[in-house]
Amino acid sequence: MKISKLLLSTLALSILLAALSPAANAIGVTPLRSFYSAAPGETVEGSVIAQNTGDTQQIINLTKADFMVKEDESMQFIPEVSADNMYSMQDWIEFEKNDVLAEPKGGAEMKYKINVPADAASHGYYAAIFVQGKSPEAGEGAVSVGASVAHLVLLEVTGDLKATLDFKSFEMKKAEVSEDATPKNEIRFTTIVANTGNTHIAPEGTIKIYDSEKAPKEDVLINKDKYNAMPERQKTLENRFDYSKYEAGRYYAELNLKLSETKTYEAYIPFTIKEDRTVEIGQMKTGKVTAEEVQPEAQVQGQAQISPDWMPWAIGGGIGFIFIIGLVAYISKKRKTAA
Repeated sequence: MKISKLLLSTLALSILLAALSPAANAIGVTPLRSFYSAAPGETVEGSVIAQNTGDTQQIINLTKADFMVKEDESMQFIPEVSADNMYSMQDWIEFEKNDVLAEPKGGAEMKYKINVPADAASHGYYAAIFVQGKSPEAGEGAVSVGASVAHLVLLEVTGDLKATLDFKSFEMKKAEVSEDATPKNEIRFTTIVANTGNTHIAPEGTIKIYDSEKAPKEDVLINKDKYNAMPERQKTLENRFDYSKYEAGRYYAELNLKLSETKTYEAYIPFTIKEDRTVEIGQMKTGKVTAEEVQPEAQVQGQAQISPDWMPWAIGGGIGFIFIIGLVAYISKKRKTAA
């Protein structure tokens, strides 16, 4: 994808200056993300609530750019339209007004339209609307950089949409120390998926915690904020599990991950919480936790144990039984010889 380095540098500089300016954090946006679905040739309407959270008047201005997620999962804004970007839609966005005057602690609804071309292919399209504030005292042509907040627009053009994920990995590790360097009773789960479809999809699933008898203890919700995996990109999902309330023993973390409307991936990791609160983590296995997995431990716990106080009697009884059998065999042999 060919992108103007100058435009990217200019955008990055404006965001940096916004962060350093006195007006920084004076602009709010609701919502931060909007999702739309439209057929080719259709027009959909949307809006964003721009809020002046500062103590002075602000001129709130709208600009637009495409956005994409890079391979390292960071976000990149693309102010220049590129034919190489199949997900571009900034040219389709039309503002009702480009700017409004907002009073201190006030705001305004700023409307826009998305005009989908009749020949638009069926997949996801992605753009950002930047809501920026500046002082009305700045004259025409003057540079007055204020806070800038992005409102993300995610559009699906209906038709042959494919919303599918591939499972990549499921890992867990213990968080050794907290921020103040004290021991921490926390396990961190990392689940990685890859979007193999042609539109955005929010991964869904749970990590179920079972004890050694497969009694359910807790459900850890994956991606509760419903962040999206973008087409052709991986998504890393992080979860934390506080085990401070659990006793020492063996447990299982079972992953149930939705990959599509018809496909679910299941795997589990056994782990043991020790008396000293350290954690021993086993290897991941595919499938659900089964009775066979927990059976070995149950068998050991259920085996009949002979008390040490009875041990001499048990040994003596065994020897006596063998002696009696031998004596009976000897007498029987003698009787046959006499006959």
